[in-house]
Amino acid sequence: MAATGFIKAIGMALKIEENVSLKTYSTMRVGGVAKYLARVSLKNDLVEAAEFAKDKGLSIFILGRGANVMFKDSGFDGLVIVNDIRGFEVIEENDEGATIKIGAGEDWDKTVLKTVEMGLSGMEALSLIPGTVGAAPVMNIGAYGQEVAEIIESVTAYDLRENKFAVLGKENGGFQYRASRFSGEDKGRFIIADVTFKFHRNRMKPPFYRDVEKYFEDNGVTDYSPQAVRDAVIYIRTNKLPDPNKIATNGSFFKNPVIGKEKWEELVKKFPELDTAEPQWPQKPRWFLDNGTVKIAAARLIELAGLEGYEEGGVSLWPTQHLTVVNKDAKSAGDVLAFKDKIKAGVKEKFGIDLEEEVQVVG
Repeated sequence: MAATGFIKAIGMALKIEENVSLKTYSTMRVGGVAKYLARVSLKNDLVEAAEFAKDKGLSIFILGRGANVMFKDSGFDGLVIVNDIRGFEVIEENDEGATIKIGAGEDWDKTVLKTVEMGLSGMEALSLIPGTVGAAPVMNIGAYGQEVAEIIESVTAYDLRENKFAVLGKENGGFQYRASRFSGEDKGRFIIADVTFKFHRNRMKPPFYRDVEKYFEDNGVTDYSPQAVRDAVIYIRTNKLPDPNKIATNGSFFKNPVIGKEKWEELVKKFPELDTAEPQWPQKPRWFLDNGTVKIAAARLIELAGLEGYEEGGVSLWPTQHLTVVNKDAKSAGDVLAFKDKIKAGVKEKFGIDLEEEVQVVG
C-alpha cells in the first residue's frame, strides 16, 4: 500500500506521510502499514516529529535502514521516524588515533570504510554489517573480536521523557552483549542523533577468529592493518551470508545464548558435539567468557536440533549460516514469525535453551 498523502501540522516544515507500507522499510520485506511516517535529516526535524507524536498521543518507532527490524502484519499504529541525520566531523586526530562525531543516519559500512582509509582501528572487523551508525549502539553490534561499545565515547540523543537533547557518556550506555540501555530499560526513551567514537591506530593482534585467521594464512597476510582485517571480513561475510540488497533477510535472527558454567557442564556431558570443532566449522562452537559464563553458537544448536536447511511457508534458513532466516516468497510477516517460532521450539526441546531474537519484531 502506498502512502495516501501528506499532512502538515501548523508551523511545521516537516512532512508527515499517512498510511505508509512498511514492507520497503525492512530488509525482510514484510509488514503492514504505519499510521504516520516522517523522514528526519536535521535535529530540529527530530524535535518537530517528536512534538507531533506527543500532541497526537502516538507511539514512536525509530528506524534506520531496517536491517535488524521486522514489522508484523498489523503494522505500526503510531509514528515511524526514519532517522537520516548525516555528518562526519573529525573533532581531533593525531598519531595515536582520532575522535570523530558521526550522524546517526550515516550508512554503517561506508563509515567503516572512511575510518579504515584514515588508517584508524576500532570498527574494521565490523565491516559489511548492514544498517546505520545510530543503530549500532542500540544493539551494541559486534563481530570477529570487536564490539562497537569499545570505541564509543558518547551518544547524543533526544530524550522523549525530558523533551531535550542529552549527551550520554559511554559509562551511561549500559552496554553489554548485543544490548544497551537503548534496547533495554530505556527502550523507546531516546532517539540517537549522533555518536562520537574514539579510534586508535593500534592494530588487531592474534589470536583471531578461526575464519579470519584462515583468510590471513591462505593469503599470506602478516600485516594486520585495518584494511587487511576489513578485506578478510568482507571476504568471509560475502561467502557466508546473503546480501540483504538482493535477498530478503534481516541477517542473523537469533543471538548466541549465554549460559552459566554449571549448566554448560551438564549440557556438554549430554551433547559432547557442543565442544567439538566439526570439519566445516572454523572453531569450537562455544566461547568461555571472562565472567565465568559460556556463549554457545546458536547456529550449532540449530544444526544439532535437526533444523539445518529447514524451510516452510516461503521462509528458510540460509545454507551456510543457520542463524540467518531468509524470506524466499513468504506471503506475510506471520509466515516468518511462525517459522521463527518453530526454530526456537526445536532448540528448546533438544537442549532446554531459549533462543532470543536479535531482530526487533515491531507491531
